[in-house]
Amino acid sequence: MTEPLNLAHLRSLVAVVDRSSFTRAAQVLHLSQSTVSQHVRLLERKVGIELIVREQRGVKPTSRGGEFVDRARGLLAEHDELVGDFAGTGPGRRRRPLSIGSTEHAADQVLPRLLGAFRETFPANDLSFVLQRSMALVEAVRREDLDLAVTLAITPDAPGTRVGAMRLRWVADHALDIRGGGTVLPLVAFEEPCPIRARAFDLLGASGTVASVVAQSASLDGVLSAVRAGLGLALLPVASEIPRGLRELHGLPPAGWIGVHLCHGTGCRTPSPIRRRRCSARSWPPPRERPRHLLPAFAE
Repeated sequence: MTEPLNLAHLRSLVAVVDRSSFTRAAQVLHLSQSTVSQHVRLLERKVGIELIVREQRGVKPTSRGGEFVDRARGLLAEHDELVGDFAGTGPGRRRRPLSIGSTEHAADQVLPRLLGAFRETFPANDLSFVLQRSMALVEAVRREDLDLAVTLAITPDAPGTRVGAMRLRWVADHALDIRGGGTVLPLVAFEEPCPIRARAFDLLGASGTVASVVAQSASLDGVLSAVRAGLGLALLPVASEIPRGLRELHGLPPAGWIGVHLCHGTGCRTPSPIRRRRCSARSWPPPRERPRHLLPAFAE
């Protein structure tokens, strides 16, 4: 009979891969670095393959090691769920709260459709939410202050798992007069740093159009209020309908899409393999599907 894998060794391996560092993994696991290194060596000896390699920027899994880590996550998740389901004093027990973060764009147009799935997936957990900008959310997940975050990303190699996209559209108040002939366009934008703001300037500049920021805000509400007041136009991610009271502007450079990413920590690991179904944001989650086995997919 094959000797079983040690779950503590698996946790050490996953922590090393997630943090690209033996030192940071040891800190999170409250172990010595030598102990974490020994756990990984014992696993490699047991399975007979090299699981991770050291590089200048840190540690990364090998090709086979990446597959092993994905399956190890599933094994650990199933183990923790089994223990959680049967440990405690009765059916009324509560598990630890799950902390979920989201950008305001996703909270306004995507997160409401995810909330029901999270409540079905984690019925014994209280859910807490925080709204923040994408970069801050990614760092919060890395610090393990959040279990999961719904973020927006211009580049496909941004942190997290890309599960879909939202179209970027130029919007303005119905009364705003956008004249041609080299007129400087009044732009309402998010405060820097902001990749959407940068894309707006890149697109307008490449088309020979001059833009000037007439209003800026750190929040979506602030940007929308300025646009609705007729101060200027804005480039915004839109999942389905243009925000109330605004219109889409045509004749400006197409802005393309911005990715919807899920960044998740150990509290919301999705068991491997991940089953994904293509569907529209309007209809997710699919009926009768167990969402704990899903990452939502939004039609692009």
